[in-house]
Amino acid sequence: MMKRVKIEAYKVGLVVKNGSVKRVLDEGAHWLWGGEVKIFDTMVPFRSELDLDIVLKNEDVISRLEVITVKENQLLLVYENSILKEVYITGRYAFWNSIEDRSCFRRKS
Repeated sequence: MMKRVKIEAYKVGLVVKNGSVKRVLDEGAHWLWGGEVKIFDTMVPFRSELDLDIVLKNEDVISRLEVITVKENQLLLVYENSILKEVYITGRYAFWNSIEDRSCFRRKS
């Protein structure tokens, strides 16, 4: 069945079929044949029930995300427009490249 999907400003749609990301949809109206569309807000960190390793197999997604690994005994400080926004502990995090003035710094905890 063909369906129409509308992607709003500052959002991205990932077309998922058989457990992998097939396409990335930018702002605008799109017609799709099959697959599920998961819509993400590009102004906030990437969070999804999809496994990050699977998402990162798509080259278009790789070019749009910055992936940062925070090791044990480290903290990640995330600044936007020179304002501290969030602090992350050990883990792997992905951020959309849509925010121009984002800085990430690792510090020992």
